[in-house]
Amino acid sequence: AEFGRKYNGVFPELKSGEIYFKKAIHPLLYLAYKENKISKIVYNDLIVKKGLLISGPNLGGKTVVLKTIGLLSLMAQAGFPLPIEEGRVPVFKKVFIDLGDEQDLFEGESSFSAHLRNLKKILKLADENSLVLLDEPGKGTNPEEGSALIAGVISVLLERNCKIVVTTHSQELKMFALKIPEME
Repeated sequence: AEFGRKYNGVFPELKSGEIYFKKAIHPLLYLAYKENKISKIVYNDLIVKKGLLISGPNLGGKTVVLKTIGLLSLMAQAGFPLPIEEGRVPVFKKVFIDLGDEQDLFEGESSFSAHLRNLKKILKLADENSLVLLDEPGKGTNPEEGSALIAGVISVLLERNCKIVVTTHSQELKMFALKIPEME
């Protein structure tokens, strides 16, 4: 409760349907701003009906938005007030994240094979009660082949009615998302 008071937190509605956060900010960014550690913050209205693809330049905030959606969704389920003006979020039984680089030099695992391992687990376990967050999936391999693989993964997850948020630089994935009504 004290943490929520620091940023005038709001309790979102927990209900099935879309994820909706009005004027959302990552809580740690808000706190850093209040402590004068950063000079500017950007609030976002975030809506995930079924699938959301986020694209933009490096250092544009794609990963921060992805993390904000995931963190706020989990905080809401744990009963935390959120740094938002208003919001609605489903209760997820499972949250899957493929983020960062999990290369293991000692096990001989490349970055791409680590991502494949994560994607395999996600595809095995994700269902209609899942939130799936993928940060630049398909990187670490040939862009065309990586994009085709991720398009297939996204298609399967949407068929299972998962909520999915993907960040990408891939032009192929952007074009794919434009053709899929469930992706915004």
